[in-house]
Amino acid sequence: MASRDSPKKPDSHKMELKAKVRELINSRPKFKAYLKKHNLEGKLIKNFCELKYHLKGKDLDDKINTLKYTPYPIAHIFTWRKTKEGDAFWGKHDAYFNDIIKRK
Repeated sequence: MASRDSPKKPDSHKMELKAKVRELINSRPKFKAYLKKHNLEGKLIKNFCELKYHLKGKDLDDKINTLKYTPYPIAHIFTWRKTKEGDAFWGKHDAYFNDIIKRK
């Protein structure tokens, strides 16, 4: 008789991190609109969580505050080369978003 694996319990640290990142994105309407328009919100949250999952405490708080306060949130969060999309993809979107901010 085959048995099924029990479902994995969600990791509370990762879920808390996702919630914080989502909250910060929601607090920046222009940034949120840009991410939504280009279908990037989920990718940004996923990559942020994957790359910063190992951070805790002050290091993680610093990265979250960077996302909240920098006028250029995409480029200044962290190095994107370790993501599936890579530096070129995220750098392009950072430049587009920066142009939008400068025009308004």
